[in-house]
Amino acid sequence: MADCFQPPGSVEAGVPFRQCFGEGGPAMNQGRLRVFLLMLCDSVCFLSVLLGMALFFRDVIRIDLENFSLYTHLWPSIFVLISFNTLLRLYHGNILYPGAAIDPVEELRNSFYGVSLTFAVIFFYLFLRRQAVEYSRWVLMSSWILTVFFLPLCRIVLRKVMKLLDIGQIPVVIAGASPTALRLARELKKDSHFGFKVLGFLDDRPKTLPADLNLSVLGPLKKGNEISGKLNVKYVICSLPLDIIREVINDLGRSFRHITIIPDYHVLPISWAYPVNLLNSYASVEICNQLLLKLPRFWKIFSEAVISFFVIVFSSPVLLVLGILVKLTSRGPVFYYAKRMGVGGKQFRVVKFRTMYVNADKRLHDLLESNPALKKEWEEKFKLENDPRVTPFGRFLRKSSLDELPQLINVLRGEMSLIGPRPIVPKEMHYYAENLDLLRRVKPGVTGLWQVSGRSNLDYETRVRLDVNYIVNWSIWLDYYILLRTVIEVLTGRGAK
Repeated sequence: MADCFQPPGSVEAGVPFRQCFGEGGPAMNQGRLRVFLLMLCDSVCFLSVLLGMALFFRDVIRIDLENFSLYTHLWPSIFVLISFNTLLRLYHGNILYPGAAIDPVEELRNSFYGVSLTFAVIFFYLFLRRQAVEYSRWVLMSSWILTVFFLPLCRIVLRKVMKLLDIGQIPVVIAGASPTALRLARELKKDSHFGFKVLGFLDDRPKTLPADLNLSVLGPLKKGNEISGKLNVKYVICSLPLDIIREVINDLGRSFRHITIIPDYHVLPISWAYPVNLLNSYASVEICNQLLLKLPRFWKIFSEAVISFFVIVFSSPVLLVLGILVKLTSRGPVFYYAKRMGVGGKQFRVVKFRTMYVNADKRLHDLLESNPALKKEWEEKFKLENDPRVTPFGRFLRKSSLDELPQLINVLRGEMSLIGPRPIVPKEMHYYAENLDLLRRVKPGVTGLWQVSGRSNLDYETRVRLDVNYIVNWSIWLDYYILLRTVIEVLTGRGAK
């Protein structure tokens, strides 16, 4: 029984834990490195955009800039940006020890505020020095807009590089080895935003964990402090039933500097929740229902319609070429119309470029009847890994996501949103169970959390959870985050099939 409690595989037998991880502790060292790299990323992005736009307007637009070197004199502004970003918790809480990062959507919103406040300070400083006329307003305004856009993208890319190189990853242990905890460990293994590196689990029930995790139970909950000392890790994530958390949290608090609580039963899957202390002694949580706020919803509808219109107009030559290629590469119509569930359960026809042969249904029926394994895959996912119905050019369209461009017409018709939950077919409704009513409240989206989180690589449980998470946590900032991530996912083609 004792053999079930093993140290993480990264520590070789016979090598002391403290020697392996260093006296300062992996969390402190890796956390500080993570903060430094994020600060460096923000600084480089800010200066690159500012000087890049000055060169662009001088050499391409041919606007006469009186003195280009004036823009290089604005380099101290990076300290203003870093100061605002620090106050807005964009460097993991504090500089000395980062702790957990704020969630991606909150970070996106705060980075907008940080960049905007920095440029406000620049304008105010130039006004006081009476130097505003010496600088081009076009350069400064365009730099502000582009920095708002590129800074979050640079942070996303940096975090993916840090994940790939295994640097700036903060070691954590998870208290509890429940199915929720195992799912969390898998997600953290792929996640690059928070930068957590799971070393193992604390659990009173020794067990063999799934092989794909490559992790083990390090010991029982009561040994948490001892394990914290041996591993020099100061971060624990509690994924336990609430009654057990009450029993162990004080004990874990003796050694772990940071404790994140994720109840085993997803009591509160709402990110737009604010802690409120009422009557001096009763801790409470206020939930802001974004779906009932009229102004944000109007802005979503208006902005998505404007974006869709201009994308269709400017991409019309591309749409024309793709339509011709669809027609030339296989027999059949250019567009494919499929029934999907909309608001209130009302069905509508979604329009895409045709990516399948005209006799696709017969091909699928014959294939499933002759291959039980593929039939099982189809019944579970409503998709096939190597779908024989898809044309060669259709595979390219799907991999590049260009087949979905015509869905912008559905957005203009008011049948879909640019960003939203997955458009599902009636056969998929049973997967949503008690969440089906929630799904019917909103329009399905051309892109969404499901697309930027793996798309076809996700199982149905995860797809449903992502859709529900989007609906209950919806905000303009969440849409903005998904839009940025969609750009990256389309360019990389991850999960598209």
